[in-house]
Amino acid sequence: MKKQANLDKLLFSSSRINVYETEQGIIYAQRRNKDSIAALCYRKNADGSKDYLIRFQPLIQLEENQAWNKLFPCPITGSFEENETPLNVALREVFEEAGYKITEKNLVNTFKFFATTQMNETVYGFIFDITNMNNTEPETDGSLMEKISKNVWMSLQEVKKICENNNNLASLPLLFYLDNK
Repeated sequence: MKKQANLDKLLFSSSRINVYETEQGIIYAQRRNKDSIAALCYRKNADGSKDYLIRFQPLIQLEENQAWNKLFPCPITGSFEENETPLNVALREVFEEAGYKITEKNLVNTFKFFATTQMNETVYGFIFDITNMNNTEPETDGSLMEKISKNVWMSLQEVKKICENNNNLASLPLLFYLDNK
């Protein structure tokens, strides 16, 4: 098992995450291929307004006494597989989670940000225009988490209301506001 470049001690390893301890005793988790993507897709309506494809998925243990299958709004997210570029991950995840076979031509904008100061993870943000595209049934990974997740088209005003809520995930408001700056 490989140690971090900064020589943090590896405490636990699974197929998806590693848990490390620093010399100062701080314990943190890191995805196996540490970085991830967040992809926000939209479609333009005849009147010029936009609808956004919002992914509702579970986030276990966010709140005390939370139902295990409570769904939270977010963009499409995913982690890297061996030797993938951020754009390749985004294209693959949009297909797997939403069924849209997009290409680089659908790309509107990209952003790079850090997940948190507590993890060594860079999130690559993508905004895609999928106006007039048809989708197929998403090819999820088959996990329970993926099976109970769902995609919902929402208006700009509906997404804005979600983003103004104090109890949501950071990547959705960030990508939404960057698209509407």
